Amino acid sequence: MGGIRNFAEQEGHLPPLRCIDSDAPAPMRQELLAVIYDLLPLSGAAVTEQQIYYGIEQMLGVQAAGNPMAGWRQRLGRDLGNAEWIRIYDVIGWGWSQFQRAGLQELFRENINRVLAAHGVVWELGDDGRLHRVLPLAGQAQVAAAFAELAAPRYAPALALANAARDAYDGDAVLVNKEMVERPLSGSGFLSGNSDLSGDKKPAAWLLTIDLISC
Repeated sequence: MGGIRNFAEQEGHLPPLRCIDSDAPAPMRQELLAVIYDLLPLSGAAVTEQQIYYGIEQMLGVQAAGNPMAGWRQRLGRDLGNAEWIRIYDVIGWGWSQFQRAGLQELFRENINRVLAAHGVVWELGDDGRLHRVLPLAGQAQVAAAFAELAAPRYAPALALANAARDAYDGDAVLVNKEMVERPLSGSGFLSGNSDLSGDKKPAAWLLTIDLISC
């Protein structure tokens, strides 16, 4: 499991609300480096510190010093701290692909996700090496219930449209009506209890209210 945030999880400390979307907090950037260096001794020749150093520096568009005074790790920490926030997530995806060569991609993913959750970030690294938006557990249950109802034959056009909208967002976010999280389901179900729907009417009005869940 690695040594990243073991005590915090063991003691049951709950992570903060995950609502950081367009940012990469400064402490999180340094913990990303801790995750990488925690796995390097397990990687053997498949992933070396030199590969990590030059790879990250060049990804960030930085002219890498061959022998920085305080060492490679310190220089990486400095340059990750100064990078545009979106590039930090590029480095995370790249790191997954590097440790995949050593068969350590799942351990890398597990530790990175601990760090992302601890800093309230809405993104999570998937087993495909890509970052996906996290939906809160309460919202997951509501989304599952709504899509279960959409599976009914009479809602086939609505389901097709919802799936197309999700795919257009590259599959990295869950589309959900905000009301499904703010107000729990009541009655026989979300669709049947929605005032926008009646009988076999296509739920076009419902589809217009689909939106990304936000903090």
